[in-house]
Amino acid sequence: MASDEKQLCKLMKNPRFQEAVCVVERLLANNCFNEEQKRFRGLSDPDIFRDDIQYKYNLNLLWTFANNATKGRCVTSFEWNPTNQDLIAVGYGKFYFAETSTGMVMIWNIKNPVQPERVYNFLNPVTTLSFSTKDPNLLAIGFYNGHVLVLNITSRDINLIGENVPGFDAVWSVVWRPNIDQTKETEQICASFDDGRVIFYTIENTKDLQDGCSCGSSTLCLGTNEGVVHKCSTNYLNQHLDLFLAHDGPINDLKYSPFSQQIYATCGDDWHLRIWAEGISEPLHELFVTMMSVQAMDWSPTHSTILASIYGKTILLWDFQRKVWKPQSETQSPTGSRNTIVQFIESGRCLIVGDIDGNVHVFALEDMPFPAFFQENLLFDALEKSLTTNVALMEKLKKLRRSKLGDFDMSS
Repeated sequence: MASDEKQLCKLMKNPRFQEAVCVVERLLANNCFNEEQKRFRGLSDPDIFRDDIQYKYNLNLLWTFANNATKGRCVTSFEWNPTNQDLIAVGYGKFYFAETSTGMVMIWNIKNPVQPERVYNFLNPVTTLSFSTKDPNLLAIGFYNGHVLVLNITSRDINLIGENVPGFDAVWSVVWRPNIDQTKETEQICASFDDGRVIFYTIENTKDLQDGCSCGSSTLCLGTNEGVVHKCSTNYLNQHLDLFLAHDGPINDLKYSPFSQQIYATCGDDWHLRIWAEGISEPLHELFVTMMSVQAMDWSPTHSTILASIYGKTILLWDFQRKVWKPQSETQSPTGSRNTIVQFIESGRCLIVGDIDGNVHVFALEDMPFPAFFQENLLFDALEKSLTTNVALMEKLKKLRRSKLGDFDMSS
């Protein structure tokens, strides 16, 4: 190798040079995605006082996070950084059981949708990931072989902070949660496994994740492959508080409404998205379009009655305040690939959708209704209004609402 080539290789490995290249790439990308970035940040929202306002619930594609390295890799998870909302971590793994695939995590920045700023490669497929709220530079990652590890993403190379002793069952979810022990200003990692175990990990001085569970009270709901929802508590480690059959098949997603911890939704392989209330084992609503598995869903963080769901190549937007028998809009994947995951951004202005071919699409929500002032009231009012033909179920929901809001005249 010539001396010039050696110097060039040495320069390319210099961290300061890599950071400089990263900044230049951001500036160049800004020339191509300036208007889209403004729309993402809410700097070019449509005029709310215009005369031609129509509620069409449209999705407008801004850009797609993808490159040659992501082609053919299934997007299994993604999460926005809680401190820097420009950064999104994307995990790549496999969708079908018989697939043979390695894993990868990329850290993308909206300032440069063309190339990621961090790339971490692993031997096993990635199934889930989550940022720490207290230390947003820490990223917990779960793998198909039961491995859980924590990375420090400030480093371009793999900087391992902690890891567990992997078993044999896939990790389907990792979530950071505050340590209820007030003497410790740390977070725990809650990981759920394919064999039904839920383990709480703490990061010790060593690089081993230690099993542990705080002594305080904490409840959680889990969906299973049998279609059953289990309500569990850390106070009762070997039993559950409640369970009921939610779907006739595996539950693919379960999320609580951001406006009420008494309302949540599930979706599964039995073609349905169902809305539930705490303590009521009968669904309040069943949203159905076609005989295809509903892969994932998410609640809007700005509209309490709007949900997004995906099946096959289709993205659906529901608003059960207006209608429950059909979605407000249906949008096909721009690449024609099967969708795997969907999520609103924190501001509610955009929707993020991943697919089995390694694409992460960023859509802007267009022609949406204005957010209500009292979102929780709107949520319960919409649910009660749609239950007028089911008086018994409506009375149960009203009773639940009174227990939450207190005994006062609901009509006032």
